[in-house]
Amino acid sequence: AGEYNLRLGVQRQYNPEMLFTTTSKAGAHDGHPFILECCLAYGGGCRPGINVTRFANRIPLLFEPGSDVATKVCNKSVDWKQYHIDPVASKVEVFISLVSTKVPFKGTGKEYI
Repeated sequence: AGEYNLRLGVQRQYNPEMLFTTTSKAGAHDGHPFILECCLAYGGGCRPGINVTRFANRIPLLFEPGSDVATKVCNKSVDWKQYHIDPVASKVEVFISLVSTKVPFKGTGKEYI
């Protein structure tokens, strides 16, 4: 899909006030290439709170939400108040997509993402 299609999909679905997308440079882990595609949407039709949606090879990860590294970082490590965002009342959607030839996972929730 790529960064452009991720941005287009989020814009169409949520119509946020502010939208930011980025794609990492290609990297490798144990000889397997990967890239990360990320999107942050604020306001508009986003749900209240900090909501993280994860993808592995552009497939939504539905099992064990909140147990992965990306969600823990968004909810515990980011100081949202520094950006004048109330983590409970503000409407923020974070989308993280890991695209790789091999996605490391411990279980069905892919907690290592």
